Amino acid sequence: MKKYWLMKTEPNTFSIEDLIASPKKTTQWEGIRNYQARNFMRDEMKVGDEVLLYHSNCKSIGVVGVATVSKNAYPDYFSLDKKSQYFDPKSSMENNRWCMVDVKFKEKFDTTVLLSDLKNEKKLEGMQLLKKGNRLSILPVSKAEFNHILKMKPKPKVKTKKIGKLAIGHKAPLFSLKNHKGKNISIKEYLGKKNIVVYFYPKALTPGCTVQACGISDIKDKLKKLNTVVFGISPDLESKLLNFVEKKQLNFNLLSDPDHSIANKYGVWGKKKFMGREYIGILRTSFIIGLDGKIKHIMFPVKTKTHHEDIISFIK
Repeated sequence: MKKYWLMKTEPNTFSIEDLIASPKKTTQWEGIRNYQARNFMRDEMKVGDEVLLYHSNCKSIGVVGVATVSKNAYPDYFSLDKKSQYFDPKSSMENNRWCMVDVKFKEKFDTTVLLSDLKNEKKLEGMQLLKKGNRLSILPVSKAEFNHILKMKPKPKVKTKKIGKLAIGHKAPLFSLKNHKGKNISIKEYLGKKNIVVYFYPKALTPGCTVQACGISDIKDKLKKLNTVVFGISPDLESKLLNFVEKKQLNFNLLSDPDHSIANKYGVWGKKKFMGREYIGILRTSFIIGLDGKIKHIMFPVKTKTHHEDIISFIK
């Protein structure tokens, strides 16, 4: 069963930015020299556990992002290195008293969820971090506490309030398009029943569009819990969309808009620039539509690598 943790780090020593800059955005969590914290790593932490990254001993103390445990506990070889600040003369190759795990970056918050704000949350009253005298650098966190803190993080900044003639608060244009299997999909069928994400992308099977689509596939279960359906729209023909879905094992509807009539309705067919060349095409844009059929959020420009995370963050 997945467990949840909070791991403290001083940003002037190793910050979340340092983790992001690490090879494969992964690092070993060395230097733990407290037996209880060590025992958490050695006996309880497992690959897949989620971690709240916490900046301490700095101006803005609090949770700055999320990581995952990517490697189970193994000997902390820094304890054997006489040149290391973590050297332990009582440790040996045969009996290394200390261990470490590997953690991998998952998400950075736009701003820190401050310790002062955590203390004001009634739902976090029992959190180990907030108990007097608790100075451990690794602490267990309940699933409820973890999820509550995620809800406290700031929502992604609205990239734009208007694109073309559409703006937040406007009724989303209705449409009916064929999906990758040739089936007619009408947005009207989902109004009042689900949140709807409509995202426009330039071309199937291109690198950026592939990253974006695979990210959506990866959050299938989260979207279901949030009562949300996603439609990807491009000018590609149904046959190419089917190839895209099958090749990348996508699990949501891709819709064909070959004459870009729906793209025009949403104001996302327009002038683009690439490598000094100007041309007409799809402006990569996403619309989040509420149960009332009104546009709640417009994402433009879109970051393909974090698009799926940005969607979840906003809908939550």
